[in-house]
Amino acid sequence: MKKNILSLGMLLVFFVVLFSSCNPESDKPDDIDIVEEVDEFVYPIPTPFEITQMLENSGTAFIIDLTNNKENAKSYFSEKSKALNLGVYGADLSYTSTYNMTQETRELLACSRILTDGLEISSMFNESLVGRVEENLENKDSLYKIVSESYYDTFGFLNNNGKGEISVIILAGGWIEGIYLATQLASMSMEQEQILLGLAEQKITVNSLIPLLENYKDNKDVAEVLDLVKQFKEIFDKVEQKDEALFMNEDTFNELLTLAEEIRAEITAI
Repeated sequence: MKKNILSLGMLLVFFVVLFSSCNPESDKPDDIDIVEEVDEFVYPIPTPFEITQMLENSGTAFIIDLTNNKENAKSYFSEKSKALNLGVYGADLSYTSTYNMTQETRELLACSRILTDGLEISSMFNESLVGRVEENLENKDSLYKIVSESYYDTFGFLNNNGKGEISVIILAGGWIEGIYLATQLASMSMEQEQILLGLAEQKITVNSLIPLLENYKDNKDVAEVLDLVKQFKEIFDKVEQKDEALFMNEDTFNELLTLAEEIRAEITAI
């Protein structure tokens, strides 16, 4: 049952939400080592890189203090906190690399390595991947492809090795951090329109992230994360459709901003 729900036939094509050219099946670079089973378990929501690219495309400036404290990586001890914050640091890494912040990207890469080691999934985070990231820190397009492939590969690897619970918690952590980054930047930007449009589209994402989590709700950690994501759904349910596009008004945005701050503080606390 779990395998069927996560299979290619049951997943929506979310990569058209923000950047349709990012389809993992059609845009895999030749120099990336692909886990064969990824075809069976397609990364089911927009990657954090897609969300942070939307932020950069909106003309929003980079703000360094938004990322999770790098010192925290050593202080997450439960499997749930490690998985959630692997997702958080993955989104932060996407954010810094999108804006070509090379030193911050290196530091966040180290944080991710600490957590993958802690989750005993470091085989997916090998020296080859680290080397490719280091070599392409100044090449945003290549870095985008490398990091995105790491999301696809890790998701497929976990689901093919009996770690589906971890995979959906990482998904949720990365998505929540993406929402946090987007709402924070929108609240500081004079040009909110494009960010708000991108945030409104996350109504589609949350409505499919929830079934993925529900598939593992018998797991206590997943059930707790599911409760957090359902709080986001209550707000996204207020997003309206106008002229075939989703629209988020100011009141809904302010609710989302507050909730994202509260939940992000909760999941990153040590």
